[in-house]
Amino acid sequence: MLGIAVLICTGLMTVFAGTLQPIAAPQKQPQTAQQPSTQGKAFSTTVTMTDGMFSLQLTIAPNSFGPNVFTVHVADSNGKRETNVGVSLYLTILDMDMGTEPVNLQPDGKGGFSSQGDLDMGGNWQVRLEVRTLNNTLHEVTTQFFTPV
Repeated sequence: MLGIAVLICTGLMTVFAGTLQPIAAPQKQPQTAQQPSTQGKAFSTTVTMTDGMFSLQLTIAPNSFGPNVFTVHVADSNGKRETNVGVSLYLTILDMDMGTEPVNLQPDGKGGFSSQGDLDMGGNWQVRLEVRTLNNTLHEVTTQFFTPV
């Protein structure tokens, strides 16, 4: 009889255990807290493909945690804007293993390519930029940047 009572009590505790979890009250931020001054500053760099065929100007704005706009301007080896290519980039956080996020950029018809993508956290990032030409040749380059927390 005692054993059956223990089993019933254990079963009831298991069923109602979720209702015993404490509810955390939202923490209020102090009124004087300010955003870091480096947040919201766009990252911009110019890189040359490993084969020297193209030069890319990459801009990431606002370069902060969350949604960002990735813009790439492509120029050939003579400095002329290139429009007949496809551009993709692949984002990898270097501070922890979270996989690689692909971002396919859309052309503006003037040598610029852009799209929105997410930076999942602040920290050290690597971006692999790929340019694919009409003859299906792949050109690539890798660079790194830092996103403030």
